[in-house]
Amino acid sequence: MKEGTKDAANPAITQKDLEGYKAIQEQLGKLKRQVAQERDRLVRLVECHAPVEPGRLGVEVRELAQQLVTKAFLISVLGETGYEEMRAEAPPTVYRRLVVKARVRGRGPSPMEQVRSRTWPSLVRWDRP
Repeated sequence: MKEGTKDAANPAITQKDLEGYKAIQEQLGKLKRQVAQERDRLVRLVECHAPVEPGRLGVEVRELAQQLVTKAFLISVLGETGYEEMRAEAPPTVYRRLVVKARVRGRGPSPMEQVRSRTWPSLVRWDRP
């Protein structure tokens, strides 16, 4: 049986589970910042043609170009009406996020928090194939 469960039929999320998740999330944030800083440093060195120590690892900077279709571009091509019609036909992209945050003692979730936590499926239009 996994930590944080009462039994297989009736699982429970413990405060220990949530604290562990938050701790890992904070560590990840710190690591992401460190990786970004180190990446920027190495890119600057590569762009300055710094020599690379001989060994099994090498480095290069690859540049990828990507065309992003923005709202402004679509409006310039389709017009405002065409853009709105196309947007009405496009299915929504649904993202799911796990949000773990500190609760205020003695206070339940606000009505807006209750709505937010339950309405993401309502964004999906089931009448479309």
